Amino acid sequence: MFKSAQLYKEELNQKYIGTWYQPKYMYYSGAGNREISIADNNFDRHDFVCVNDKGEVTGYFSYHINWITKSIDSLGLISFINNNIILINDVIKHLIYLLDHVGINRIEFWAYADNPAVDGYEKLVKKIGGERIAILHQVEMLSDGKLHDMCVFEILHKNSEIARKHFLKDSTNTH
Repeated sequence: MFKSAQLYKEELNQKYIGTWYQPKYMYYSGAGNREISIADNNFDRHDFVCVNDKGEVTGYFSYHINWITKSIDSLGLISFINNNIILINDVIKHLIYLLDHVGINRIEFWAYADNPAVDGYEKLVKKIGGERIAILHQVEMLSDGKLHDMCVFEILHKNSEIARKHFLKDSTNTH
């Protein structure tokens, strides 16, 4: 379940600092790390933690929101446990909520092309009606000392609406 990250700053940063020297987390932090900076408001940035039924932080999700263009960018997503289905489901529900109820027109995010999570991002984006729109080559050096390519994903409200209607129609088909 998503909760405001402002309520969990200390626990979130302790969990995050614990990832700094683990190679599997290099795709979140890039070449270096610093504590997660949580805004003291939610005007143009939204920060959430995913908490389990024991109230423990199991993941973090954030984004920047531009109210003038009704667009979302700078998505951040990190799970502190393996196979965090609750986090992924909450992210999907939240993105759909932003598109359907908040009136967001466009969602953009980037991910390192060799990040093991990219296959999941591809499926998620396609299901919601978006697509990978670019691959940028040799964008950033990560902690492994190599230059990495970056995938750019985009979800437009108009495409999302069409895709979900088609998806819902297919899922109710009983033959």
